[in-house]
Amino acid sequence: MGAFKSTSDPSIRGTFGNVGKGSLRFPGFYSWDMGISKTFSITERYKVQLRGEFFNVFNQVNFLSDEGTVNNASTFSNGNFATLRTATDPRIGQIALKFIF
Repeated sequence: MGAFKSTSDPSIRGTFGNVGKGSLRFPGFYSWDMGISKTFSITERYKVQLRGEFFNVFNQVNFLSDEGTVNNASTFSNGNFATLRTATDPRIGQIALKFIF
């Protein structure tokens, strides 16, 4: 509680504070999406394509910025100030079969 004060504190009314720009940062965002496909010829005219697509291949946790916990003064007292509690989707994979004629 010593580093941040609530906006209802009368000693800080009308001041800008002394926290430097960029002092509160969120972790980086890393997302590797990959796809692989193979086309098989049945005849000259007909083909079958097998595809695999994967999103967030390395399953890196990417936290979402929760503006409510950073800007909400009520979170000072309950211990949730500036905590990251929500994340993007985990690794997702999908396969498809396509008939080309």
